[in-house]
Amino acid sequence: MLQKTTRLFDTLVVDQERMRGNLALSQRLVFSGAVLLALVDHGMLRDDAYRWCRTAPCALARGRRLWRAHQERPRSGRVLRGDIGRQAMDPDQ
Repeated sequence: MLQKTTRLFDTLVVDQERMRGNLALSQRLVFSGAVLLALVDHGMLRDDAYRWCRTAPCALARGRRLWRAHQERPRSGRVLRGDIGRQAMDPDQ
């Protein structure tokens, strides 16, 4: 099993452009965990941050951008102002 897994990762090819395209399609929803940690690291209670991050898919379903949804919420908008939020949602970090 270890050999198969090793072989899998040794031969894995990553198409960076395709990955970035998929991130764009998902509106970077995969970064909600990083956003949660950024909210907690900058003063929001974990339960509040978790509850807020759970609402992110609803914002996307209504056609809103995830970053805009984060900025428009009073508490998370204050915490994620400027580079903090952008860094949490940066695929290169």
